[in-house]
Amino acid sequence: MNQEMAVYEINHPKHKHYAVCINCHKIIKMDNCPMENFTPELEENGFRVVGHNLEIYGYCKDCDHLEK
Repeated sequence: MNQEMAVYEINHPKHKHYAVCINCHKIIKMDNCPMENFTPELEENGFRVVGHNLEIYGYCKDCDHLEK
């Protein structure tokens, strides 16, 4: 995530997904896994996924109006 901040979370085997606001650095944890849509295609092409983490960058609802 952002190099200017630290996020601590108990480490457990489940992978994690976050949306990070690039203005205020708010972190929104996502419960769904977008990789579920990509994994079958990767496996069809001979790639075995063993893990992943996903960070999506953009603007939260409080900061979005500042960038328009």
